[in-house]
Amino acid sequence: MKVVRYGLAILSLIALASPLSIRAQEPVQINVQGNQVEAVIHLAGGISADFTLTFENSVGLNANSIGLTAELVDVNDLTLLSRLPDSLQ
Repeated sequence: MKVVRYGLAILSLIALASPLSIRAQEPVQINVQGNQVEAVIHLAGGISADFTLTFENSVGLNANSIGLTAELVDVNDLTLLSRLPDSLQ
C-alpha cells in the first residue's frame, strides 16, 4: 500500500477543519464498529490511506451517518497553505 506522508497530513488537517466531511471523488470504504469508524481510501495513482475516527460516546453511529470523502491536493496550493498556521507553512 503506497502512502504519501504529506498527503495523510493534509487529509488529517482537512478532517479537523470539517469533521466527518472530507471532500472526495474516489471510492472510500467505511466500516463502523461501536464508537470507531475505519475507512480505507483509494485515490488515483495508487495512493491510499487508512483513516480511523474514534468517538468517546456516540449514539446511532453507522456508515450512513458518516460523510467521508477524499481527494488529492497540491501541497503548494496557496488557498490550502493560507489555512495553515504560520508554523506549518
